[in-house]
Amino acid sequence: MQIPLGTLKESHQRWYGKEANITIRPFGVTLLLSLPRIGKSVVGRNILLELYKRINSFDNKRIIIVDVYGEWIEKLLTMNYYADHPFKMHEKDITHLENVVCKISDFNKLEDWVSFEVPERTSDLLAWAAQQVQVHDDDPDKFLGFLREIPTRDVPDLSQFNKKYADKGIHLSKRVDDKVATAMCNYVSSLVRRGFFKKEGDDKLYLTTEDWEGILEKTDVYKRGKIIIINLKLKGPTEKVKARATFGKILEQLEPIMMRGYYHFHFFVEEADFTFPYLEEKFDTLPLSVIKGIEYVTKFQKFHVNFYLIAQRERRLTRSIATLATCRIISRVAPDEFKWNLDIGLKCKWHPDRNMREFCIVDQNGKYRIFTPYESECEP
Repeated sequence: MQIPLGTLKESHQRWYGKEANITIRPFGVTLLLSLPRIGKSVVGRNILLELYKRINSFDNKRIIIVDVYGEWIEKLLTMNYYADHPFKMHEKDITHLENVVCKISDFNKLEDWVSFEVPERTSDLLAWAAQQVQVHDDDPDKFLGFLREIPTRDVPDLSQFNKKYADKGIHLSKRVDDKVATAMCNYVSSLVRRGFFKKEGDDKLYLTTEDWEGILEKTDVYKRGKIIIINLKLKGPTEKVKARATFGKILEQLEPIMMRGYYHFHFFVEEADFTFPYLEEKFDTLPLSVIKGIEYVTKFQKFHVNFYLIAQRERRLTRSIATLATCRIISRVAPDEFKWNLDIGLKCKWHPDRNMREFCIVDQNGKYRIFTPYESECEP
């Protein structure tokens, strides 16, 4: 499938004025990289709109957008009248999942808490505590109270703790180091205060694999369910751990559905360095989102999975995913992106006051084509 993105630059004399196309394969990773406010998300939306137009009512393709700040829904529903062919999606075409969170008991593995940038020793203890649903009932406040009761002394705390929770089937063989216990409570207290977990009675959306079955199966003449926006509504970069932890669980929930091979997924991930960060130097165990992302782009390609990762720097993305990119769409990038900045980025003109933006398509062989992107048909 060929997707037109713009017109080729004048320096390419043979192709001047012709369309700059990218090839969308049944599987692969496409990186969209540039400094802020240059327009990488606009190019991403142009790809999305072309894919959307080519999905018919009986197609098994699903487009899932991970929108960390909640910007895409308004953009896709608003026409850009400066475009040659203004276009917007109909609201009925989009399944909008707003403010998605998970329950405490969902984070029952070490890598779940590593996603929150919790040290591994503390993450292991938190994973054990999250499994004790009979005590905390998935209530964040009860969970925090349970953590504060975990003993830091052998006598009398350990024996009293085991006696209190014996009827719940809980038994600790040794005390927890005081520094670990304090750090654990501080980490969780911060996450609870910022509302990162589902709490009974709140307005946050909680999903399971069964819920995803229903969302993906919704198909009618309006294509409901074909476009799915996961709106995480982060308040800033300080909440990136929420995106990492939540999207990791979503990929885990979608895995059994995807492995049936019926649905073919296109994932558009905004601020991809939030969800697939380069952390190999910090942790021996990777966050769940990184583990699942690597599995999706390596082991599950036969199920037709495409990722479109939008980020400012490739160096911030986990190498295991970035190195598998089948296509890169690049404009001006940060100085520490030595390869792209020197070889390509400096060749792309950028003058925001004159609305001059150029991008470059780099294929797997390292060949590149500089182009001026088309004006976005929806709100840029």
